[in-house]
Amino acid sequence: QKKATVADNTYARSLCREYGIRFKAFTMVGHPGETEETVQATKQWLIDNKPDEFNVSLYTPYLGTPVVEHPEKFDIKFNLEYARQEFFYRGKPGEYQPNASTSTLSRERLAELRNQVEDEVRDALGLPRQATPETYYATTRPGD
Repeated sequence: QKKATVADNTYARSLCREYGIRFKAFTMVGHPGETEETVQATKQWLIDNKPDEFNVSLYTPYLGTPVVEHPEKFDIKFNLEYARQEFFYRGKPGEYQPNASTSTLSRERLAELRNQVEDEVRDALGLPRQATPETYYATTRPGD
């Protein structure tokens, strides 16, 4: 419900570049309606806009949100036991736990796509594969 557009995000990135402000992109896959094509569009946006660092998280529906309150209105399936499970917006590299699926993407496929986006974007931008706390906020590319 934020109403931010791809154009808004691209403009924000361009302003940061123009004024020498480091830019970290926080992205997410697995939203209601997510498809292979929308995941690829997210990957391409990251490659095209060259953030200094980025995160790719998996969508988790939370209590009190419209998705949980009225799942029939959204293209998403989930079976979450909030009293018995811990939920993280990101988790440990290689141990991501998808908590939702769409009509076209299984939980497992979403996790695969999330990992693929991270690896391919990091390779394309010359960023370390496994970001550490030191590199998360201090990564620079040659020529920056």
